[in-house]
Amino acid sequence: MQGKSIKYKTLVFALLSLLAFSPAGFANEPTSPIKGKQTTIQQSVSRININQASAEQLSSLPGIGPLKAEAIILVREQKGSFTNLTDLQQVKGIGTKTTARLEHLISF
Repeated sequence: MQGKSIKYKTLVFALLSLLAFSPAGFANEPTSPIKGKQTTIQQSVSRININQASAEQLSSLPGIGPLKAEAIILVREQKGSFTNLTDLQQVKGIGTKTTARLEHLISF
C-alpha cells in the first residue's frame, strides 16, 4: 500500500514540476498548448546524484527511508563512489526491485 502512495506522490511532484518549469510558462499562455514539445516526466525532474546526495535527499527517493539513506552514505564512505545500479545493491536492504524503481531517478 505504501508503494502506491509513493508512486502517486512522485507522479504528482513530476506533473507539478512539468507545469512550473514549462517553457511556455504557466501564466503566459493559459489557453495555448505547448507546440512541438513532448517532455517526459523523466526529463522534467532532475536526477539525484547518489554519490553526492545528503541523507535527506536520498530519503526522498521511493523505497529509501532514513535508515537506508544512512546505509547508502556509509557504504559510499567505506567503499567509494557507486558507478552503477549493481554497486548500489551492495547496500543492505536494496535489491533489484528497489534499484529498478530508482533507475530513472538517480545518477552516478
